[in-house]
Amino acid sequence: MGRLLVRLGVLVVGLLAMIVAGTAAQAASSVEKYPTKKQSARQAFTAEERQEIDDFVAGNVLFTLYHEAGHAMVSEFELPVLGREEDAVDSLAALMMIPEEPDEQQDAWIIAAADWFAMVYELDDSEMEYADYAGEHGLDLQRYYQIICLIYGSDPEGFADLAEYAELPPERAERCPDELAQVARSWVSLLEPHEGKAKKPIVVSYGDPGEYGDAADVLRESGVMEVVAEELSTTFAFPNQIRMVAEQCGEENAYWDPDARTITLCYELVDGARLLIVDDIRAR
Repeated sequence: MGRLLVRLGVLVVGLLAMIVAGTAAQAASSVEKYPTKKQSARQAFTAEERQEIDDFVAGNVLFTLYHEAGHAMVSEFELPVLGREEDAVDSLAALMMIPEEPDEQQDAWIIAAADWFAMVYELDDSEMEYADYAGEHGLDLQRYYQIICLIYGSDPEGFADLAEYAELPPERAERCPDELAQVARSWVSLLEPHEGKAKKPIVVSYGDPGEYGDAADVLRESGVMEVVAEELSTTFAFPNQIRMVAEQCGEENAYWDPDARTITLCYELVDGARLLIVDDIRAR
């Protein structure tokens, strides 16, 4: 169990170090060239703000890809899931991104993935409807706190400030190390029998980005999809050919299609992440 757990915790190490420079150059330049709807004038960003933008985009793309890969594993390996599958693969994605040892860059990425849900919640001032409670996903703030809890549980002392900033209730914070351990035990026990190499490497492709050329540039130049595909292909013995595709979807989304055996990452989601953090920085 230990070997695979370490493997899960370092999936974003190694080749992903090569992502940072490409993502930074593309994301920063595209942000300044294409301001948001809220502000038409070009605005310069500090080095710290550029890094924040880069981390937010990279972290959310990584989390989304690992989340959808979780759905693929449940489907392809016929894994049992107790409770909502969406909650389970959220926890898996977090587990795969939380570093085994303290790492400032990886910490920034997983925290950015959590922040997405808090920021979306803050922007949505509409009243809740029955359909919101009946959805297959948890509520945005629930997803935020679940990820924050797992991050905190990995290093309570190191992430004490994060727990305080997030206003994680003390009674929940106390249980977070055990929650992380339970998530790790559960997923490792399910995935250990499927450790190995995929029958065929996961294939990556890019569709026509249309108006989302900047999002496509970020993905291509960073190589994030290729890195994730290679790491998954050499860690898990997928029995069938899996495809990972970036394309226009008409909405901010990502999904696993079990019939086509395809993980789709929508350009709109990548662009939406960029706009979300840029608007947040400009509103401060």
